[in-house]
Amino acid sequence: MHSFMDKKMTSPQQMLSEITARKTKNLAFFQKYFPDTYNAFKDRVLESLKINIDPNTLTFEIIENDKAIYNGDVYKTSIKEARTFSNAFQAGSSNLPLRQSFADEYNWNRFFHGSIGRYLQEAGSVKGNVKPYSFDSELPQVVFLGSGAGVHVASLVKERHIRHVTLVEHNPDKFLASMYFTDWEEVIMPFITDATRSFVFSVGDTSHSENKDQIHQAFASAWNGICLNVPFMPIQTVYYVHQGDAFYTQVANRLNKEIESYITVWGFYDDEINQLNHIKHNLTSGTPLLNVQDYSGLSKPVIICGNGPSLNHYVDIIREHRDSLTVVAAGSAAYSLSKEGIQPDIVVTSESDLVAYRAFKLLDRDAFKDTLIIGASQIHPRTWELFGHSLAYIKQETATSEAFENLTHSVTFATPSAANAALAVMLDLKIQNLFMVGMDFGFTKSGKTHADSSFYFDEKHDKVELIQRAKDYVASDTFFLEKNQYGEIHTTPFYNNCNLFTQKKLRDVNRKDIINLSRGATVELAEFGTPDDLLNAIHAWTPSETDIDLKAELIKNAHTISRQQFDDAIKFIKTDMEQRLAKMRKEVAQLKPNRQSIDTALTNINRVNVKNKKASGSLSMLLRGSIWYWLYNFYALSKQINPEKSLEEQTEIFRRHFLRFADRLPDHFSFYLSTETNDLRLERTILEAEPEIEAWFEDFEDQ
Repeated sequence: MHSFMDKKMTSPQQMLSEITARKTKNLAFFQKYFPDTYNAFKDRVLESLKINIDPNTLTFEIIENDKAIYNGDVYKTSIKEARTFSNAFQAGSSNLPLRQSFADEYNWNRFFHGSIGRYLQEAGSVKGNVKPYSFDSELPQVVFLGSGAGVHVASLVKERHIRHVTLVEHNPDKFLASMYFTDWEEVIMPFITDATRSFVFSVGDTSHSENKDQIHQAFASAWNGICLNVPFMPIQTVYYVHQGDAFYTQVANRLNKEIESYITVWGFYDDEINQLNHIKHNLTSGTPLLNVQDYSGLSKPVIICGNGPSLNHYVDIIREHRDSLTVVAAGSAAYSLSKEGIQPDIVVTSESDLVAYRAFKLLDRDAFKDTLIIGASQIHPRTWELFGHSLAYIKQETATSEAFENLTHSVTFATPSAANAALAVMLDLKIQNLFMVGMDFGFTKSGKTHADSSFYFDEKHDKVELIQRAKDYVASDTFFLEKNQYGEIHTTPFYNNCNLFTQKKLRDVNRKDIINLSRGATVELAEFGTPDDLLNAIHAWTPSETDIDLKAELIKNAHTISRQQFDDAIKFIKTDMEQRLAKMRKEVAQLKPNRQSIDTALTNINRVNVKNKKASGSLSMLLRGSIWYWLYNFYALSKQINPEKSLEEQTEIFRRHFLRFADRLPDHFSFYLSTETNDLRLERTILEAEPEIEAWFEDFEDQ
């Protein structure tokens, strides 16, 4: 790896010749395997950096802003740094990032939950059984933040076997410098030729961006390289911040912050199949689908109302200027607005569980007889009857997104809350004069999580169990987030995740013009606004005959799909699922109780799990989260120091339970979607037992 260092250098001229030849070799390698990188660097010259050769010591240094950055010796300093990093994670050391799941954290009355819950029980994963994870000689996944001269990367991959590497460098001069010092072909080719390994790098130039945008871009580059490599993310992914760089330290902190919320949105089969059953009832009964068109010409201001406490500050303005606004209510905000005497034009909702339908039943149906509900296609089928007009949309994060790709538009980032869904829909419609309020994603006072008029604080609903349960859930696990112009903002994992997805959506559509009238957590790309901002927009709008009535246009342009189209989509989804499961079963059947076999098998299973013909990966959504939970928990238990059970036992328990789950899943899929009328599944919340669940676990009774 360091053949250059092994050569006896006799003169600066020889050294210069060697590094020039190395750059030429690297460019030839990139031209063959990474043509975009080749095109970006083939004619580039160093601008902010200089390479210095000391004629006395015959060592290299890189100079940045007249300052030596490698203490006089690029190779010696980088190799020493890499060895120090390796020693911090040497074989036998340990870490404890996120614990495995416990058996009693799953609802055993559903198929996936019952399957993995029984596995974890036999594997001994119960409360109190949390132990550190041990490192082996292999490092599962390393994120190099900063390429530098590349020598530290070459040194570490030589010293330690690394399965997955992500390299991020957003200073192109530094990556160009690395071409003189590091043989990238020698570093990367072992990852290219081994199907169970990967090497991803992102080299860009963010020098003209603001600091927060630079951090986000570096974070996104790293995140996109690691987030699908479950279970190595998050069990033992380590971040190598080259030279302790302050900028990349912020990026590493952002990566750590994202991991826990990421796991909460993995999803699972039980919820997916329940949603698919709702979709079946909705679309085969003729519920029209949203036809997404460009409504950027609409001049009338549109305000999206979430149900956060900031809504209190704007209900008077909205009520007074009702005719000058298109009012979009996100989920439960429909109740709050109605109680304030404001009937929304549009209600957007995404929640599929029965409890959401029960909550909507609290609305006065007569008051919403002219309201349009735009609901995710998987909402409870009885929800539509509570409103005067109905449109369904397909969420991009579902298997049906790809199955219906030629039939309708899929809305991206319409999750995890109704507020996210409302914003995503309006942005996909290209609404320009757009405001959002009540999307606080946090609160300044404990317990003050919603608007005053919300049914969460309505005395007549105090005893309604589902309201109490939702209220308790939203307020659980509160933590301090930030201090801004509205005070000290506290949030919860759920609210914080909603904020993260809001920011992702805004970046996805490249919008920076949305005015955020909320008074909670900062939303990047959506500047905080004031009542004057809304009033100015209202006063600037004047009705005209050419104005578009958004609600009427959406209703007029809707379309439907046929039963045959739906059946073809289900067949498409099931065939894909069966093919994935067959490949996974083969890997698990061959699994052996040693680290090499386990790491390789889990890598191969995960590649089957996330592999998709489209970049979105939507077709895999039916299974993806569930498979990740299987892999994550087995890997965590297999890496524990002083485990309750031997690796042989853990491997055999996992094999037996996973194969049983995978063998029965296709039959369960068909069974769950089999009922056309009098479907008992429509009477159950996701927390309640699915019909005839006991039959799927009869052979577990003796365990």
